[in-house]
Amino acid sequence: ALAGCSATLRATTDLSRGGPGEAPATAARDAAPDSAAARDEATQLVIGEIALERGDCRAAAETYVKAAQRSSDTRLASRAAEVALSCEQFPLARQAAARWRALEPNSGNADLAAAIIALKRYDLVEARAALTEWRDSGAAGNQDPLRFAELLQRETDATAAYRVFGDVLASSTS
Repeated sequence: ALAGCSATLRATTDLSRGGPGEAPATAARDAAPDSAAARDEATQLVIGEIALERGDCRAAAETYVKAAQRSSDTRLASRAAEVALSCEQFPLARQAAARWRALEPNSGNADLAAAIIALKRYDLVEARAALTEWRDSGAAGNQDPLRFAELLQRETDATAAYRVFGDVLASSTS
């Protein structure tokens, strides 16, 4: 389950970059080890990665989301959303996406991740709101619509996902 869902969010964040997602522990490597907070963050990321390696998805998601809540690093919030979504820990993924959006309010990728997480939770109202913010951020114009369509096809209820996406796009032309 981890590989398939991880590809969904990683592909989401790659839509505007066009490249592979960032390495899992990049934030830990970049954290300055001279402060207690940075050491704690780095420790949490290592614990999260070890949990992933051992197949303990829930612990990994909890650890990443907890670290993201304490950090101002958008990469960490993005990774926390990716891990939680990959592990199908949708409430945690929602928290991580909310943190990412709070840290980077004009990020189309954060809005799109929030929309995908909302679709996974069958929350069409929240998905529509996040997709509207994504569209209004201007990020929609920088992303390949065919890659986004591929992401929508991965949804359990692809028809509902397409309907929400179509509604959002149609409302921009009215």
